[in-house]
Amino acid sequence: MTQQERLSFAILQHLNHLTESGAISGESAESLSVAVQCLTESLGVDLNDAAQSASLKVDRPLQTIFDTAYPAPVVPKQVSKDEEARAVGLKDQGNELMKQNKYEEAIEKYTAAIDITPNPIFY
Repeated sequence: MTQQERLSFAILQHLNHLTESGAISGESAESLSVAVQCLTESLGVDLNDAAQSASLKVDRPLQTIFDTAYPAPVVPKQVSKDEEARAVGLKDQGNELMKQNKYEEAIEKYTAAIDITPNPIFY
């Protein structure tokens, strides 16, 4: 079996999973089921064929493979003006402690500020 057939099989499994899991429902699910039937015929890959399933099955779901290759962007934490002001105060305290060579205490202040506002541009 070719890699193209394995990919086709994984795509069809993914599309089937969308309808079976309820991620897509109603008329959209029906339309997708018809599309899967058409693709099965066009590609010559049958999810119900035990021999094909054994030789074409991949070790992880296509969604997992995609999520690993293209992770979703991290959404920055939204902070209030009060939280931002508190973080600025902690950062300023850390700066003062650094000037006094109190490095451990400064790190504690910086860490507390980062916990509140983890935006690296802020620091």
